[in-house]
Amino acid sequence: MGYKEHGQGHAMRSAETAKNVLKSLGCGAREQELVKIAVYLHDIGNIVSIRCHDQSGAVMFLDVIDENLYDDEIFDVATAIGGHEDKNMDPVSPIAAALVLGDKNRRPSRKNKSQRHVFD
Repeated sequence: MGYKEHGQGHAMRSAETAKNVLKSLGCGAREQELVKIAVYLHDIGNIVSIRCHDQSGAVMFLDVIDENLYDDEIFDVATAIGGHEDKNMDPVSPIAAALVLGDKNRRPSRKNKSQRHVFD
């Protein structure tokens, strides 16, 4: 069974990696900031369940945003969060693609092999 750390450390490392992906592709500062937001929140659905956490995370994100503020940027972030574990579709935007790449970066090896998840 694989080990995944879903805490702040993972979020921060993944967000920096995703931002650097977009920066290297010539994307602007706004897209870089949006991907950091998406990546930082991408595992929030684990509060509900690790199963389908990407989709529940997108719903949770949209639920905390005032509907009057919905715009393309909000939907870019929600779509990236909601699709980051879907193996049957291609990422729908540069933000979604960078989130996947940031999330799948190398994680530090665990010292205690009996420990499955760490929330720091």
